[in-house]
Amino acid sequence: MIDTRKLIESIAELVINISVSFRTHNSELVAKIKRDSLLLEQKIKDSRDEQNVDYIESVRQNLDKLAAAVEQKVTAGIIFTENAVSELYTLFNALIDYTVNVHDYQLTGNKVLEQHIKNEAEKYARFARDAATKHEERLIQGICQSKSSAIYLDMLDGISGIFYNLSRIVG
Repeated sequence: MIDTRKLIESIAELVINISVSFRTHNSELVAKIKRDSLLLEQKIKDSRDEQNVDYIESVRQNLDKLAAAVEQKVTAGIIFTENAVSELYTLFNALIDYTVNVHDYQLTGNKVLEQHIKNEAEKYARFARDAATKHEERLIQGICQSKSSAIYLDMLDGISGIFYNLSRIVG
């Protein structure tokens, strides 16, 4: 049986690898991410945490959505604007920190950390919504390309889903 902290460690590793793949346009890393997601799926099935297993599986599905969008961007050579890249870097960095906080909460049960995690989830959900709105404005202005739009929005949606479902693990 696998405990929640081990699952969150696997999630954190996937987030880091997806982020690196995005930053470096590394298509080989995308293949590793797919394999790791399948391993995570099996770990989730073997989990002893019946209370959180559905949330963790939802996180994994959002990771898959995010990884698929990054793969599409990398393989098609899609370029994002500097603003879009900056917004995604902010969200990736926050998500990496967030997984550490959720892991630490699982270890300690610290109520202050619990509140911080909930606040951060709301903060970055708002950030992602604002980034989507800014993207729409850039698209209307002709700054963003329509072929990158769906990929960018899928990435924002995947990241938002990860934040949301990780926050549900905390309570």
